Amino acid sequence: MDKGSCIRTIHSELNAIMNSVKNGVDIVGSVIYVTHFPCYNCAKHIVQAGIKEVVYKEDYRNKEEVYQLFKSSGVRYRKYEG
Repeated sequence: MDKGSCIRTIHSELNAIMNSVKNGVDIVGSVIYVTHFPCYNCAKHIVQAGIKEVVYKEDYRNKEEVYQLFKSSGVRYRKYEG
């Protein structure tokens, strides 16, 4: 880690988006299921990929900026309560 951020890894959200692109899978309008509430960087990628809903299991450093980005972009989010 360098100043609190990952430098040798990518988050699962970006990995899923990149694998979809690599394999020709259309994810526009889709739902992404993740273990933790997305960080701001992942949220930007989610919005740009056209994903319309985020379902997460655990809260983790939830940032107000992510809530605002999702709201302004029309991305729904909800905590999984299974």
